[in-house]
Amino acid sequence: MKKLFVLFYALMCLVTLQAQKVTLQDVANGTYRAQSIQGLKPMLDGEHYTQISKDHKRIVKYSFKTGKEVATIFDVATARNHKLKSFDDYIMSPDESLILIQTETKPIYRRSFTAVYYIYNVRNRTLEPLSNNGPQQVPLFSPDSHQIAFVRNNNIYLIKLLFGNSESQVTKDGEYNKVLNGIPDWVYEEEFSYNRAFDFSADSKMIAYVRFDESQVPMYSFPWYKGMAPEKTEYTTYPGSYDYKYPKAGVVNSKVSVHSFDIKSRVTRKMELPVDSDGYVPRIKFTDDPEKLAIMTLNRHQNRFDLYMANPRSAICKVAIRDEAEQYIKEQAYSDITFYPEHIVMMSERDGYNHLYLYTIGGNLVKQITKGEFEVKDFLGWDQKANVFYYTSNEGSPLRTAVYKIDGKGKKTKLSTRTGTNSALFSKNLNYYINTYSSAQTPTLITLNNNKGQEMVTLLDNKELKSKTAQLNMPTKEFFSFKTSEGVELNGWMMKPANFNPSKKYPVIMHQYSGPGSQQVLD
Repeated sequence: MKKLFVLFYALMCLVTLQAQKVTLQDVANGTYRAQSIQGLKPMLDGEHYTQISKDHKRIVKYSFKTGKEVATIFDVATARNHKLKSFDDYIMSPDESLILIQTETKPIYRRSFTAVYYIYNVRNRTLEPLSNNGPQQVPLFSPDSHQIAFVRNNNIYLIKLLFGNSESQVTKDGEYNKVLNGIPDWVYEEEFSYNRAFDFSADSKMIAYVRFDESQVPMYSFPWYKGMAPEKTEYTTYPGSYDYKYPKAGVVNSKVSVHSFDIKSRVTRKMELPVDSDGYVPRIKFTDDPEKLAIMTLNRHQNRFDLYMANPRSAICKVAIRDEAEQYIKEQAYSDITFYPEHIVMMSERDGYNHLYLYTIGGNLVKQITKGEFEVKDFLGWDQKANVFYYTSNEGSPLRTAVYKIDGKGKKTKLSTRTGTNSALFSKNLNYYINTYSSAQTPTLITLNNNKGQEMVTLLDNKELKSKTAQLNMPTKEFFSFKTSEGVELNGWMMKPANFNPSKKYPVIMHQYSGPGSQQVLD
């Protein structure tokens, strides 16, 4: 018996040792990948949020207080008129009475795609196609929830829900590899990180859009093979090619112009925008005032940002805010800008660090909201009644981020309690937020918190992953810093092999990107 026990113990030790090895297949299959929660969308009431079920068959409503499921808003099993097996994503109407259900999604480039959308009526649970004339791109509800605009084949179309879902064409000159209306060309999508270039006015009476004329941009071609994901059977025997407009450095970009379309009169106007001939229009957005269309521009060097306020009827454009930088303007200056009825909150590096600034809607600077030798990473919202701003920043270390709030008198409070990387999704009323945390030693931890920073519920803790990795003989991420020959201090991290022997030589895999707006060294 003693011999059998020793043999059994030895076998168990061998099995345990084998289990502690990480294989290449483990890495490729994501065996040790942390779980996360994706696609959370806050609801209007400030008390709930929605999420797609894991099987992509339902839209589920959750409580911000408890994190528990309280209702099913959409279910493919109970939807009437059309039978869907599953869906890919969804868009709620501004009043939450309708939902656009996204199906048959087909990617184009990094952010662009076509899809077949259905309009779901929450009250009577009916589904009907958004359009029967082909797949759509970037559909958008009007603020009053009575209209939906979308792009098909480089042209903008409009659906009027109160008129039997009648479909009309807003633009007619769109053509592949020549003219795009309401969607960006390849370089805009790739470098300015967006896929929709049109918007409704606050009173739902007008549509503004950017027109991209890429007819003079040189073509680029690369071979296309059968492949697997997705499989292109037409290239089984012979390869084909993909040809598109691709501006290399130094050649011409698309010529851009901004237009407004009056839905009632069907009159189209071109905005009198004094943008450079080689300049950019990375964003347009209507403010709460239907007579004020915000048009954001950059020069070709991207170190001068101008925010114009355009009147969509007179077409007159006036500069409201100008920001300049020696090197370049960060994308957040136009991607994270937020318009309130009487104010604008935006970011700038004008004092040497990326901070929040408050302006009047007319462009007068009210004050610099945050100050100090740190960078604001994300603006999360402004509680106007309490005059409290919420944001994330890397105060204390560029390797880490935390959630903060600051009041009108400059009193700052750190809300997140764990050291590492924190991000937040706030409820509409800013009473609650979902905090996503991780560090070099801790996989994703997601908690529900109130706006004082108190954790109320843990939504995800990755305990199982922590238990699995605790059995592995793994190296740890070690942070270090060094100074360059120019005296600039840089941060880095390295992982040495388990059981590292400093007297031995080891092969090294080095990864460094250093592209603008990227950061590889993070806790």
